[in-house]
Amino acid sequence: MVSLVRHITSGTTRDHGYGSNRHISRELHPQLKLKSHVRCLIYEAKVKYNYGPKKMKLYVKDQLGIDVSTAVIYRYYKKKGLIRKPQKKLPCYQPMKEPYQARIPGENVRLDVKYVPSQEEPGVWNY
Repeated sequence: MVSLVRHITSGTTRDHGYGSNRHISRELHPQLKLKSHVRCLIYEAKVKYNYGPKKMKLYVKDQLGIDVSTAVIYRYYKKKGLIRKPQKKLPCYQPMKEPYQARIPGENVRLDVKYVPSQEEPGVWNY
């Protein structure tokens, strides 16, 4: 009986399916920084750029002027399933299908040039 009185005085009643089961969502905390427009910005930037929490913190600070903790951003990533491995950046090349045959002398030569600072003249580089 005490628990029923407590529910009636708090404004919500639990009637176990005999009446309205209307859900009333909680109000957001007034100091919450991750409001809906910040969440949208973080979600879109994560999908587009795949920033980590540190870089996302700087991005949000630059775009909105709000300082959001990296831990809060990481928790949001985990909750939404946005954590992805970084993509490998491979050089674009096509492998040769057959060995290259030089037509003229010196055509198939590779050269590696190193510049070494001169010991006699400062500021001059020799190779």
